[in-house]
Amino acid sequence: MRIHEGALYFLIMAALLSGQAQAGEKRILFLGDSQSYGMFGEELDRLMRHQGLDVESYARGGATPDWYTLGKKQPEPWGAVDRGRSGSVESTPQKKTPRLEDLLKANPPDHLIVELSDNLARSGWTLKKIEKVTEEFLKEFRKYSPQAKCTWVGSFNAAKKPALLGPVLDIISDLATKYNCRFIDSRPLVTYPAQGGDQFHLDTVGEAGRKEARSWAFKIRELVFPVQAERGKGSTTICRECKGH
Repeated sequence: MRIHEGALYFLIMAALLSGQAQAGEKRILFLGDSQSYGMFGEELDRLMRHQGLDVESYARGGATPDWYTLGKKQPEPWGAVDRGRSGSVESTPQKKTPRLEDLLKANPPDHLIVELSDNLARSGWTLKKIEKVTEEFLKEFRKYSPQAKCTWVGSFNAAKKPALLGPVLDIISDLATKYNCRFIDSRPLVTYPAQGGDQFHLDTVGEAGRKEARSWAFKIRELVFPVQAERGKGSTTICRECKGH
């Protein structure tokens, strides 16, 4: 039986990371860009809460790491959503980005999850500036959360893949290692639907794109917080938790 390389990558990563989520990991801070504003972020947030984790998540369309380091306001109405610890959801077209320092001080997380790479690759910045902006974010995180775990979720190959995506993900991966974070490369995990949409956001491709976004969220949740009770029961049982998958 042939196994698609993306599925093989997922199985290997799941095996390597299985059991690494500690029982004490309850408070989760999840920061992202427009992918997290959409179905991917909504579903990953839902899955973590369903698992009993205390989740606080923020997503800003167009965001790069410095938006969170500096608390920048979105220059355009690209979509913003705050999903509070109580389960409240506040979604607006345009909003100021919360400062990482303030978030870490207010509710120190046990685990930080970051989905911020697409806009770095599309920024037009030099690789040196991209490295500087990313490292400043991680330095700020480690300054206030020296013991917390963190996972950086890298982007996938969209139909309109930026030329710098590979080098940018390499930079993020190296810095994640330097600051004792894990990096997940989503390129083997996501297949952008063949037709439709804006060639960038999964949500814009209709149900096929939303299904792929939900699948991506499920895979990330399994890699970061594996549900041991579900493991080994087959993909049909596991995927029932992934809405519409």
